[in-house]
Amino acid sequence: MTSQKPTLLKLAFIALFLSVAGLSDVPAATGNEGAYGLLKKQGESYFQKESFAKAHEVYLKAQKLDLSPPDKRWVDFRVADTQWRSQAGTNNPDRSKMEQARKRLQKMIRDRVRTEQQDRIWVEIQESLGDSWWFPRNSRNWSAAWAHYQKALDWWGGAADINLARTRYLNLIWNAATPPNRELYFYYGYYGNYIPVNFLENALKISQKKIDRIHAHYLVAMAFRHQGNIYQQQRVPESFEAVIEAGKSTDWYDDALYFYAEWLSGSGEIIIME
Repeated sequence: MTSQKPTLLKLAFIALFLSVAGLSDVPAATGNEGAYGLLKKQGESYFQKESFAKAHEVYLKAQKLDLSPPDKRWVDFRVADTQWRSQAGTNNPDRSKMEQARKRLQKMIRDRVRTEQQDRIWVEIQESLGDSWWFPRNSRNWSAAWAHYQKALDWWGGAADINLARTRYLNLIWNAATPPNRELYFYYGYYGNYIPVNFLENALKISQKKIDRIHAHYLVAMAFRHQGNIYQQQRVPESFEAVIEAGKSTDWYDDALYFYAEWLSGSGEIIIME
């Protein structure tokens, strides 16, 4: 019995700590690391479902734990990240919480100027900051967003995990091209959000799924249609036609028809009929 006393006392202490910290829903026997693991799993589950307010509450609980420096950085990042995302999903005109969260995120990467300091959390923060400028419906700021998106795209372009890098790179391109909560009349470039062509070309090269290739073709066509380079102008018909040939099931079929016709009327090949 005496050999069990330290263990029982330890479990009782952990249970008391979790109760005081507001973590009573986490099994006490897991200890500090186990408590964080459960909270992170729960928080990320809410995040994937875009339940950002709930994710924010979970990560606020995790902030009360005694964490390792890397875990603390991740939690601090997620607290700020979910704070602005939950705020952006409301109609509240008060943007103070969003500005507060953005300042916290900027502070976290302010001194990480060397390449070796720019790790996975660094790139997550860059993407979050880009989203914070681009996603809010009533305050889209493309130039501020692109400054962060470009850094994130460059980072993922050199990442070792090819499959993960492909997914994250393409998701960044899609979100930059077409933000969520967009108006019905929105089309690519409506807000002046023209992604540099080299990034779109990269997206086309790395796309493996048919739907991703069609999406990339549409963006390439939209980018080249206003550029004067002869080679680039030659790419417009093949890119638009690749989208149109895919049929009406894609989200870009109607837009491709309209903008292709518009381009043909002004810059297309002149065909003299009999």
